[in-house]
Amino acid sequence: RAQWAPVFGMQTGDFNDDEYLDVLLVGNFFGNSLFWGPMDAINGLLLLGDGKGGFECLDYTKTGFLVPGDAKALVALPWTKDKMLYVASQNRDSLLMFEQKKDLKLIELPPDAAFAEIIFSDAHKRKQEFYWGNGYLSQSTRVLALPPNLKSYKIHKNGQ
Repeated sequence: RAQWAPVFGMQTGDFNDDEYLDVLLVGNFFGNSLFWGPMDAINGLLLLGDGKGGFECLDYTKTGFLVPGDAKALVALPWTKDKMLYVASQNRDSLLMFEQKKDLKLIELPPDAAFAEIIFSDAHKRKQEFYWGNGYLSQSTRVLALPPNLKSYKIHKNGQ
């Protein structure tokens, strides 16, 4: 389902508290020729990761994450000290904002941070990389959202 229309913005995070990274997607393209028509089959998708490389696709009817326009970017911003705000832009339309409902511990990253090694209370690990951009025209604030069942974490800098 993520290939039914162009994807222009994405964010990763653990959106269902299962300790696995998920992917939030926006897309569509309304500027193509009259012959093909609009490519508008993605109205906001959440791909739930299973930790083994597989994903379950949930659309806006199950998540409430609805971005029906010609979406060109999706950014994550700290909204409060413990909540993230996801902002989707739509070409020639309004910005749409979605607040992540769960409380998070947000850590501001240093400019040279490359990735974090996260260790959970059950001893399994996750590597989370940090980027300067997340897609076409997308630039998020560089923060690390720590999961609630965290044992420890270490931020690695570039060149380490």
